[in-house]
Amino acid sequence: MRSLWVSLVAVAWATGIEEEEDFAGQSKALFTHAAGELHCPDRELVHPCVDHLKAWLENKTDTTADSALRCVRRVLNASDDFYTLRNMTHLLLDLDVVQKVFDADARDGPFVMAGLDFGRKLIRNSECLADFDNLNDMQCRCPMLYHKILLLKMKNLNRTEDAQQLFQEAKALAYDGVTPRQAGEAVPWTRMDHTPQIWLKGLRAMPVWPRDTWDTLPICSKLEEHYPVIRKEFDEVSKNSNNFQDAYRFLYLNGTWDRILLYHAKKFTPECEELFPEFCGLLKQWLPSKPGIPYVVDQNEQVMFLRMTAGTTVETHS
Repeated sequence: MRSLWVSLVAVAWATGIEEEEDFAGQSKALFTHAAGELHCPDRELVHPCVDHLKAWLENKTDTTADSALRCVRRVLNASDDFYTLRNMTHLLLDLDVVQKVFDADARDGPFVMAGLDFGRKLIRNSECLADFDNLNDMQCRCPMLYHKILLLKMKNLNRTEDAQQLFQEAKALAYDGVTPRQAGEAVPWTRMDHTPQIWLKGLRAMPVWPRDTWDTLPICSKLEEHYPVIRKEFDEVSKNSNNFQDAYRFLYLNGTWDRILLYHAKKFTPECEELFPEFCGLLKQWLPSKPGIPYVVDQNEQVMFLRMTAGTTVETHS
């Protein structure tokens, strides 16, 4: 954290934002976990331009917007610090907040466009690219992660040409470091609709797994066979809305989308045990369903119930 504060002091000095933060004192953040505004428990969203952005959010006028955007652009032009670029990308693209902020009014407004610019600069940052040296193929590397994030955001903004261009840039990315990566190897994606942040060689990928493939996915048949049990318990649990939690609030603006999580990170939740005792007992017999395949993310195998009200629109995501 100390290096982060040093870099933010340098950004404030280089951009002439003397009044912006007191970095020797309390952390400066527009949104905090304490206020219930962030959904990523492992990261605080600390960044420059807090005062300017807060003034705009509290009073959205042309004057406050212009002041906030000038501050954001100065940081974008002056900073090459990894943490600043990453946090400004997350901030302006609404990646960490519980509810949408910067793209709530204008999906392709100037703050969101600035967020895309921060993301592009982050992808080219030396510390981001160093993940090719520091992380293996089964870990999430910065360049693939943020290419994916920017592509999804561009798709949701209907900026198809920009997304296609960025996809080609990702395919052309090469890395000349300790572990060199040639173009097409650094980011080995083959289709713009299939852009995982972790690419494991040899795995099949299909938009839909038809029934004639279920011999390799036996859990599909088991779920179908025990559908009456699953439906019975779900209908009973659904009578009490307090059993559900808001799901991925940052992915939609209007409507409702909630969930009950049963299995995550190789662990069964209390809700699984208490609300779905019969189904949970079956899941304990079935999971992990592919014990020979290593877990690379906590969602490698995840079980949950999701429900959505009519009219809810959810962003393209993966």
